Amino acid sequence: MEHPYVLKLYDVLETDHHLYLVLEHIKGGELFDYIVSKGRLDRYEALRLTSQIVQGLEHCHSFSIAHRDLSKLFD
Repeated sequence: MEHPYVLKLYDVLETDHHLYLVLEHIKGGELFDYIVSKGRLDRYEALRLTSQIVQGLEHCHSFSIAHRDLSKLFD
């Protein structure tokens, strides 16, 4: 599954006590840390980031993949 707004999952390793996900490294860190460091985002940047998230989610959903954190919203 390739998409510019979705992290690549390279491998999943499981032991008796741990589950390891080997993911693509993204320069710049997490979105949350970016937003905290910048403070309030201007409207254009907030819309750009939201659009990228929605596009990535739509791509995942087209493969019947749901994001774990988002599925908690509907519990």
